[in-house]
Amino acid sequence: MGIVIMQGHTPDGFYMGKDGVIYSKRTGYFVNNDATETLIRYITRTRAEEDRADELLFWGTRGASCKDVQSAIGQFIFVQNKCREYTKRKMYHLTYSPDQFEKQYLDGNPGLLEGIAMRQSEVLFSQGFQVCYAAHVDSEKGVHIHYAVNSVNYYTGKMLNYTMRFNGMLNAVMTEISYRAISEYLGKVHPIACVYNEYNPVQL
Repeated sequence: MGIVIMQGHTPDGFYMGKDGVIYSKRTGYFVNNDATETLIRYITRTRAEEDRADELLFWGTRGASCKDVQSAIGQFIFVQNKCREYTKRKMYHLTYSPDQFEKQYLDGNPGLLEGIAMRQSEVLFSQGFQVCYAAHVDSEKGVHIHYAVNSVNYYTGKMLNYTMRFNGMLNAVMTEISYRAISEYLGKVHPIACVYNEYNPVQL
């Protein structure tokens, strides 16, 4: 449960290695020109001949247009083109999977879930990274949230340094955001360690 870097093959023929790098069956490292579009269209369920559109609950962006998917893709690519070479990683694909406590309140409650997705995406966006988020529900995983994160910082042009320590801190923050949102929804405070205000990924 919590936040993880996606691993395993997807229907589009790309997968996440244990090192967090996006690989493609066709090109090896996922640095080809359509890398950003492939990932964003996968999580927003807007691929050509899409057959899983019914799994999508909602999608949105931080730092890019949410009027339509193509505009968002173009703005992610604009930052990548201005800030670095094509030979490096373009995106990170993360998912947040609620635990059993969370699921009892999030299942069938898309409004609460969307509020959590917006707050969670703000963590990375506030540090200078564009985020596209989308929530899915399926019979295997239940409800979960995908995050397509631009690996280039739009303020500094530097790459996101995604380490194990970063993942651990991010997971703690994402979980607290979800628990706090549910507590607010229930009108009471759920006991959970306060880590959000201490979190500063720039220092990782």
